[in-house]
Amino acid sequence: MNTKPYPTEPEHMDMEAFLRELPPHGSHTAEEDEYVQHFCGLECYELWRKGESDSE
Repeated sequence: MNTKPYPTEPEHMDMEAFLRELPPHGSHTAEEDEYVQHFCGLECYELWRKGESDSE
C-alpha cells in the first residue's frame, strides 16, 4: 500500500481578531505582507490593505 501525503490548506486565524491585533496598513515591509497572507488568508489581507479593520 502506497499512501502519499497530500498538502492541505493551512488553517487561518479568525479574521476579526487578527485584524484587531494588526497595526494599520501604512508603511510596511514585504515580511508583514507575507505574514498577513499566510496566517489570515487573502481575503483578510485585502481588508487589511484597504484599512477596513474594526479596531476603532
